[in-house]
Amino acid sequence: MSNRILIVDQIATNRIMLKVNLKTTQYQVFQAASAAEAISKLQQESYALVISHVDLPDEPIGKFLRACSDKSNSNPTPILVYGAVSAEERLTILNSGAEDVFPMPVEGAFLVARIRSIIRAKNELRELRLRDETQRALGFHEPTSSFTAREKVMFVGDTSTYFNHIRTDYLRSKCHINRHDFDGVLSTAEHDNPPAAFLLDVQLPEPEMGCGLLSELRARHATLHSVRLARIPKGRQDLAARALELGAHETFDHCANDTEIWFRLRRQLAHKRHVDRLRKTLHSSVQAAITDPLTGVYNRRYAMSHITTVDERSKITKRPFSVMVLDVDHFKQINDTFGHHLGDIVLREICCRVQKNVRAVDLLARVGGEEFLIILPDCVQTDAEFAAERLRQVFNARPFAMDHVDNGIKVTASIGVVMSDPSLRPIETHDLIELADTALYAAKRAGRNTIRVVA
Repeated sequence: MSNRILIVDQIATNRIMLKVNLKTTQYQVFQAASAAEAISKLQQESYALVISHVDLPDEPIGKFLRACSDKSNSNPTPILVYGAVSAEERLTILNSGAEDVFPMPVEGAFLVARIRSIIRAKNELRELRLRDETQRALGFHEPTSSFTAREKVMFVGDTSTYFNHIRTDYLRSKCHINRHDFDGVLSTAEHDNPPAAFLLDVQLPEPEMGCGLLSELRARHATLHSVRLARIPKGRQDLAARALELGAHETFDHCANDTEIWFRLRRQLAHKRHVDRLRKTLHSSVQAAITDPLTGVYNRRYAMSHITTVDERSKITKRPFSVMVLDVDHFKQINDTFGHHLGDIVLREICCRVQKNVRAVDLLARVGGEEFLIILPDCVQTDAEFAAERLRQVFNARPFAMDHVDNGIKVTASIGVVMSDPSLRPIETHDLIELADTALYAAKRAGRNTIRVVA
């Protein structure tokens, strides 16, 4: 994923102020003074996020948002809009494709928290879509039903006043409404059919209760994937930032009208349904055909299809990806000394340690007896080399604990690393794996328990 953020504003001081606020995000910040300049930059490079002022010198914000959407693929760049707008104007901007609209001045903590919440959602969707594309390529994709059951929505907070008057016709036809105060929400929600969404009224003078509930809803398995919207007192961007960091998907203030609230809710519920479908696909019965029965990680068949998908996306985005081949040193000796049963346990523990030390978007597959393939999308060679060295050290850090084996079993691994960069020299996927194997053999010849990189 890109590490660039683009700020669009005709006033240089506004751009500089926002850039200072974004200093802690570790993103590269670029600037544009007009819609035309911004669109040109978006055509040339990929950006994780765009932050635009509502007043652009060359075209209305709605036209700019539509132009960005037209020039994007199925995974458009999220756009935040800031500036003075009325409630009606804010809803129009949201309908035009903006992720959110907020007033100026904006607190740095709130801006960073909102960016993080958007990037988290985008990364989750990106990972699941990548897996789904591989499923389709393997012919395992199943058509989905267009039927949508009525979803449960729980209002939490001051139920006697604010939430009593916003039960619209749309909501009556689409959702089951429950109202609850803060006491007992978690026990009510942790049933077999938890609410699809929570609307929490995080009010003064006791905002701690609402913030604490957001954190608990995010932490608990039953409500982990529920939508969480938080209503915040107007002007309390510090409280909005805290709510976002603790698990709110979006926040809105007390001035938001019914139409805006239901727009945000519908958008989040639609996103949830899409993500739930992708997640269900990944855990369906086809997993048995694409996973290794011993370790539970993906097998060679899936890995070969997945690397083709990653390669195709790399050529479209012009961003490199890397591949590792990891081989357990002297594994035959482990089997001969301790038996195949403990050898199998070693292989499972290897997978466990690797998965804890790679990104969620990276893929681990068992492609041979003690050989594993790791595919790292959007990863340059130096980062892949660093990741390989981290894995090597993870194996060396402590022996693999085994029953009836004093001091455990010492396990080391050799790793070969190679990168494919479409902007330099495209490499076919089978050649890429051969190059990673070549690097692995070099590591073996160098004495094992080391890494080697093919430049």
